[in-house]
Amino acid sequence: MKLKFEVENNAELLSELCRKVPGVSRERIKSQMKRGEVRVNGIKTREDKSLLSGDVIEIFLPEKFALTEIPVVYSDEFIMAVDKPPFVESELQVPELIKRKTGREVRAVHRLDTNTTGILLVASSASAFSSLVEAFKNGQITKTYYARVFGCPDKSEGTLKAYLEKDSENSVCKVFSEYKRGAKEIITEYKTVLRGAQSVLMLKPVTGRTHQLRAHLAFEGFPIVGDGKYGNAQRNRAAGAKIQKLRAVQIEFGKLQAPLEYLSGKKISVPLGEDFADCK
Repeated sequence: MKLKFEVENNAELLSELCRKVPGVSRERIKSQMKRGEVRVNGIKTREDKSLLSGDVIEIFLPEKFALTEIPVVYSDEFIMAVDKPPFVESELQVPELIKRKTGREVRAVHRLDTNTTGILLVASSASAFSSLVEAFKNGQITKTYYARVFGCPDKSEGTLKAYLEKDSENSVCKVFSEYKRGAKEIITEYKTVLRGAQSVLMLKPVTGRTHQLRAHLAFEGFPIVGDGKYGNAQRNRAAGAKIQKLRAVQIEFGKLQAPLEYLSGKKISVPLGEDFADCK
């Protein structure tokens, strides 16, 4: 299929394509660019470049890269909660999918990694966005995840603590058992749901650092099944896991301020999904 659209505001080509073709991963879009399947104003473009308002982009995508639908699990005047599919970027692609589905302009309040699925909050107004960002910052919103991991902790439940350093240049995080200058503390609560060669853990991140759950569990010796960055490639291949088995299943609101005080105490959940069907 061929998609064609006009650039509304000055932007970078790759970012604009990611926004306009949600559900197609950044790596797949890069691949199509390198193959000469992207044109800007009729000219094949194989590298990222700056775009101007009014430029026309064309991209050819195989049918197997069909655009993704996004389920809305909660909606009111100020916020929405969606069940983010895999291969969809939280901040660029989720708002575009919602706009196509509902016509509403929204902004992602937090993010899930591209390959992580599950519940994601977006805001329809600046006041709602600010209120939710502040609530996350102050620990007034609790997120619950399920993860399928290799191995299993000795204890059935507990709290993991370590320190995480973000390497932005290489898009990776490093975890240390003791404080290191520049590193930030990470705290993750867990409870074992299923125990085995592949175990299932219910997780609640007390802190909210980049890649926290993936990096923290790998550091503790329980990498998430299918995680290509922090996991074990050989074990992933043997398990036939091509995507990480990590899913955000619930958000619980503490005491919130106006205009979202009506959400105080509310829980929003999504189904566990097929990766955790044995946990039902």
